Amino acid sequence: AAAEPAAAAAAAAPPSSRANAAWLERLPTAPSLAQVASAALPCALVLPRAASAAEAEPADTAAVEARATPPPGSVVLSGSFNPLHAGHEALLAAAAAEAAAEDARLALAGTPHPHAPPPHSDAGRATLVELSAVNADKGTIDAAALAARLEQLCGPLPRAELAALGLAEPPERLRDTYPATLTGSNGRSLPALVTSRPLFPDKAALMRGCWLVLGVDTVERLCSPRYFGGAASGVARALARIEAAGCRIVVAARPADAATGSGRLVTLADIAHMIPSAFALRLPDGTLRPAAGFEAEGASAGPPPLFVALPEAAFRSGASSSLVRAQAAATPP
Repeated sequence: AAAEPAAAAAAAAPPSSRANAAWLERLPTAPSLAQVASAALPCALVLPRAASAAEAEPADTAAVEARATPPPGSVVLSGSFNPLHAGHEALLAAAAAEAAAEDARLALAGTPHPHAPPPHSDAGRATLVELSAVNADKGTIDAAALAARLEQLCGPLPRAELAALGLAEPPERLRDTYPATLTGSNGRSLPALVTSRPLFPDKAALMRGCWLVLGVDTVERLCSPRYFGGAASGVARALARIEAAGCRIVVAARPADAATGSGRLVTLADIAHMIPSAFALRLPDGTLRPAAGFEAEGASAGPPPLFVALPEAAFRSGASSSLVRAQAAATPP
């Protein structure tokens, strides 16, 4: 039930197809997923693109672009997408709207962000997902699992890509294992940036000037010293690298009980104390927590917010991949 309003929000969201198309049509095609999975390449883009009738691959085969990075101002949702569900789709749409609203706030204050799209541009923002082939906690994703997750996002991979990943046949489709009746997904394809970088400071270097879309639970891990040498100073250095790359982070609230998608919402305000004071925050009620040293200077002084909370009115969903998997396991065959 929680996925239904999320699906409706995603379906009603304005498309950013023109922005995506303008970027994607300039990219050269080259097989590269195997190099990313082995960390020989930092990233590759997988996108839906219809093949010509003369080609051997099916018409809905995805294309893979080597060393493709999104343009500044893009909105990128990171996740494992195991499986993709309506909450992901609604979150990406809501985050793109909030990114535009934050850029408008900064422009009205006379401090436009250098990576914001031009004012009154009708081209929209490129929107995509990011899937890391290497997980910070679980290591390298199995090749079949990687191919299956990409298939649900972008369509079937070319056979040359499957072979390079060591797969003789396409993997079992996640859309069959987790049908839309469980996921609430609208079935639209999304460009996917596959990276070999498990940590967000390294991801930011590949997505300069982009908006990164994270759940509050992921931000909590991002601000945990254990991922950065065990010292609090490591968190500050990591966030400074993200900020130096021109990236900003849209933070979505999550239910306290992620296993059931219930309980009170945990928001950016609940974990603000974990974020070093050197970084400005836009809290869920719209107020600004300025960076240290700029408290008395007014909203237009100091650096722009590194973290921007997504208001509850814009997005609230109890959907999660783990919940979908649990529902699928409990559903009789």
